[in-house]
Formats: sequence, C-alpha cells, structure tokens
Amino acid sequence: MTIIFFNSLYSAIRSNYESSAVRFTELTFLFIIYNLFSGLFPDRNIPFNYTIQLILAYVAGIVMAIYYAYYIYKEFDISPFPYLRVKQLVLFIGGGFILFFVLQYLLTKNLENSRKSFVAIPIVLAGIFLYRVTLKLKNLYKKNQKGIYITLCCFLK
Repeated sequence: MTIIFFNSLYSAIRSNYESSAVRFTELTFLFIIYNLFSGLFPDRNIPFNYTIQLILAYVAGIVMAIYYAYYIYKEFDISPFPYLRVKQLVLFIGGGFILFFVLQYLLTKNLENSRKSFVAIPIVLAGIFLYRVTLKLKNLYKKNQKGIYITLCCFLK
C-alpha cells in the first residue's frame, strides 16, 4: 500500500495536482492510516490510554469510510441522494459515534454494547442506500428496456 501511495503522490505531482490524482492519493493515505491504527490499536501493552486507542481506531475507520464515499461520488460523478450526501454521512455517523459509542463506552465501560449501539446507524444508512440504489437501477433498467424496444422497432421498419 505504501508503494501505491508514493506512486500516486508522484502521479499527482506530475499531473500538476489534478484533482482526480490528488483524491486518489488522499484515499490511499487514509487507507494506510486506517490499517496502521486498526493494526496497532487497541493494545493494552502500549503505554497509552486504552479508551483513546479504541476511539482513534474507530475514528480512523470512520474517516476512511466517509472519504471513500466522497471519492466515489466525485470520481464517478454520482449525484448522491438528497439525504445521503457526504455532509449528512459525517453528521449521522460522526454524531452517532460520539453519542452511541464514545459516551456510552465512557459511562458504562461496556465495549460490546457500545459497538452494537453504534453499528446500528451505519447498518440503517446502508439499508436505505441499498433500497434507493435498487429503485434507481430498476427504473433505469425499465427505461433502457423501453428505449431498446423503440429503437429496435424503428430500425426494423
């Protein structure tokens, strides 16, 4: 992954910091940070507060996932759904993380319940997203089928 990062950094510099190359370099860097933090933390052998280690590991994953959604939206020119833009993802997932993971863990010290509470929000968002994408693809498929049928009829006449 480090080789990919330096290669993409070189490409970004060579392309005079073209936005697509810069976004890919940033995404690669966030993947490295995520892998580093999730590999190192949490570890009770590291002389660093265990709770902060947990929070850092989760924050690295959340930031990487949100930036990945942003990257997909920008790179492939996908117009996000009205309530699933990157800004809303940051608010829902970030707010949910603070409320349902950080505060709950700090108050109860029960990691398992905190994880389960927090994971509910991304699962609900993923379900809504999947439902909306399925509807859009279904409508697009129907639209294209009608267009193909009309084109074939006109061509065969």
